[in-house]
Amino acid sequence: MLATVRSMNTADLHLHEGLGVRPGESDPAGMLGRVLLLLAVIALMAALALVWWLA
Repeated sequence: MLATVRSMNTADLHLHEGLGVRPGESDPAGMLGRVLLLLAVIALMAALALVWWLA
């Protein structure tokens, strides 16, 4: 038997059961992205405040 492997496109995620986020479920990757973005903004603001305070 010959098995073929097809590359999966992110647009195909809705076609595969169990993949992706269904309505009403939490999105861990999205939440991690938001937390990392928030931490980056806080670090930038802290750096700007430190520069302002030292000037």
